Amino acid sequence: MCDCDIEGPEVFHKQTRRAAKDYKCDECRRVISKGEQYEIHAGMWDGIGHRAWSTYRWCAHCAASQAIYAELDGCHCWLYTDLWSDIEGAARWNQKSSVLGRLVISARRKWTVRRGPRAGQLMAVPKAAEAAVT
Repeated sequence: MCDCDIEGPEVFHKQTRRAAKDYKCDECRRVISKGEQYEIHAGMWDGIGHRAWSTYRWCAHCAASQAIYAELDGCHCWLYTDLWSDIEGAARWNQKSSVLGRLVISARRKWTVRRGPRAGQLMAVPKAAEAAVT
């Protein structure tokens, strides 16, 4: 279920960058390692009695997951730092919950492979076309 009663920012900028140093993803809390691609979202929101400029960093996995969530659930709004609770809720109620559920589990595991020869390594970034088919 989509609840888009939140106001968007007055000014907004989104850009894909390559990390010059280690950062922390503002959604899954995983470390974005130096050299890894990530998205930066910056905007000016109208707060309670004041305007506030905020910047958020998303790892490529969370950015791709948000796009998959928007495609499957039809919801194109969320609160920053609360994306995963929205996806978890949609996974409980959406008929595509297996796709969203796998994303939730992967995010909880900090996007690392658990078994096999690649155990402990960062998994591939999810792709929307693959998720829609499975």
